[in-house]
Amino acid sequence: MKHKIRQTGPTTPRTCGGKRCYTTKQEAKHVKSEQEIINPELELSIYRCLTCSSYHLTRRKTPTE
Repeated sequence: MKHKIRQTGPTTPRTCGGKRCYTTKQEAKHVKSEQEIINPELELSIYRCLTCSSYHLTRRKTPTE
């Protein structure tokens, strides 16, 4: 029986898969404000993704904001 050989090599972690990307911090701030108006209990933070260089929103507290 022949076995398939898997290619191995450097992989880039995909931390942003499925997340919405915002090209500017201003755009992310706008969406953050809208979401916090819709749901006042929601506290979002903005961060710059090292994988895609876009901005994302998170519920985690980030010290950069």
